[in-house]
Amino acid sequence: MDARKRAMRGNERERLRDRRVRQSALRSAAGGKKLPELEALTMAYNAVKQGAAGVDMGRNIFQLDAPHAMISAVHVVVHENLKPADGFEMFKVLKAKK
Repeated sequence: MDARKRAMRGNERERLRDRRVRQSALRSAAGGKKLPELEALTMAYNAVKQGAAGVDMGRNIFQLDAPHAMISAVHVVVHENLKPADGFEMFKVLKAKK
């Protein structure tokens, strides 16, 4: 195979990779303003129900007194399909253990 064909194959791989990255980005939900915990969990739940592959939260986790509790609650809502209200109860229990 000559160099030109190898370069074309490399470019095709890059285009496919870029397409996968863009499609993945379209299926995720990024955070926004600071929300109360239950609202943040509801937003995450709804995003996944509407086809998002995941969520990206910052201030809704790291500005809390118990970020580890919220991370755990978001995890079960997103990955284990727990209802937001149940995730919020879990958050409160984990926060109290802090």
